[in-house]
This record gives sequence, C-alpha cells and structure tokens, in this order.
Amino acid sequence: RPGVNRIALAGGQAFSALAMGTTVTWGINTAAGPAGCGLVVRAAGDTRYVLAYLDQTGGYGVSEYSGGAFEPGIFGENPALTGSSHHLLVIASGTALRYYVNGRYAGTLTVAAEGGGVAVAAVNFEPAATSCTFRDTWLWSWD
Repeated sequence: RPGVNRIALAGGQAFSALAMGTTVTWGINTAAGPAGCGLVVRAAGDTRYVLAYLDQTGGYGVSEYSGGAFEPGIFGENPALTGSSHHLLVIASGTALRYYVNGRYAGTLTVAAEGGGVAVAAVNFEPAATSCTFRDTWLWSWD
C-alpha cells in the first residue's frame, strides 16, 4: 500500500540525542513507481515522526510527518546511488537532525528537540511490492 510502513525498534525513552545507522537492501517492483526504505526517529505514535529515506531512483530526503501530512524538509537526487544496498545514518542532537547516505552528507533538518521512538520503514509513493532488509542496525543514545 502507499505510505510509510514502519516496524518499531524501540520506544518509551527520550531518544532526543541519538545516532542511528543501518545497511539496507531492498527489493522493489520498479514498474509501480518510486519506492524505498528508511529510518524513523522521534516517533510519537502514528501521527508524528521524522522519516529519513532513500528510494531506488536515487531520491533521498528527511521530512517530519505531523497532522496527517509531511512538512517540507530535505530532498535531493543522486542518480549515482544505484544498486540495492546502501548505508543510512541519522544523527539527532538538539534541534539538528543530520542525514548521511553511504557516508556522504545529505543535509540537516531543524526539527523540534523532542524524544520519541525509533523504527525502520518501507516507503511506497504508489501501491507497490517493496521489501526492505535492514542489517547491522544500531542505535546510540546519549540522553
């Protein structure tokens, strides 16, 4: 289905100052349109969270979901991000959320300095068969 399909990894803690990384491999039905995988931080249930993602076209971004919609955030495209295996890293400290893809800086988004759970996610912009496999996923919190 279209949307952000999340699997929670941790919750019930502040997680406002954290680093989270993973190596993601995907299987995506490319005929259905863009889809990808990502990390969710500062999740306060289903209604408010921050998503950092990468899709199979090389599109990447970070955006805050609140009130039923995604707020403007970071977006970029790098067609050189080919293949199906990539490393994602999010570092949240205070109001700054920094995002790295394959070790390269992708941008900083300023968001509210609040805690919340963390999750991994499959991201479908259209109905598509998408699978995301997350390896060596880690979280370091210094709250």
